[in-house]
Amino acid sequence: MSKLKTALIAALALSGAATANAAFAQYHYEVWTGSGWSDEGTAHLRGPIVIGQAGGYMLPCDVDITLAVSGGNASVTAIAFANGASTCPGTVGEALPWPLAAPTAYTGGNPPFLGAPTLTGALWNMAITGVRIRVPGVNYVCPYPNGTGTVLGVLDNGAGAPGANRYVFSQMLGPCAFMTRKSAYVPNALLAEPQIRVAGAGHLPGP
Repeated sequence: MSKLKTALIAALALSGAATANAAFAQYHYEVWTGSGWSDEGTAHLRGPIVIGQAGGYMLPCDVDITLAVSGGNASVTAIAFANGASTCPGTVGEALPWPLAAPTAYTGGNPPFLGAPTLTGALWNMAITGVRIRVPGVNYVCPYPNGTGTVLGVLDNGAGAPGANRYVFSQMLGPCAFMTRKSAYVPNALLAEPQIRVAGAGHLPGP
């Protein structure tokens, strides 16, 4: 084998190793299966929220967000509003699915905002992009009829599987406010079921 060919093979091997190392270091989402963690699966984020026009009437609802994880990437495939105000059941998510950005480490205060619970374990920024919500009863769309926004919240990894872990957010979508319900007495969060977590170095997404 010529020295040139040997050098080319060595260079390709180094390039492949660098790519693999980068993939190992990338943070991604995993779902608890009941017996272990997987980068394939579905989870639900459920809990009390409020949505409404900033400075106006805020609608209290319960929300059920369906989160699909595939290859470590996550997206919201469905969202359902119920209970609370009479307009909650008619409130719908549009432009689905909503992709989640790659998670990053959260380094802000804890609780993340006034009225949120104190979170536990490692904390992560969880950003849901492409969000648009229509509230027919009061005839407005968040953020706009033809636009989308991002909901940036904080996820904790909880105390361990399979207990539910928490997600909190307080976000403006255009003229609308959309947030987990705040309380100084009983702080609220959305709970994940089954549990989801952020994984990174040492695990390559896939089988």
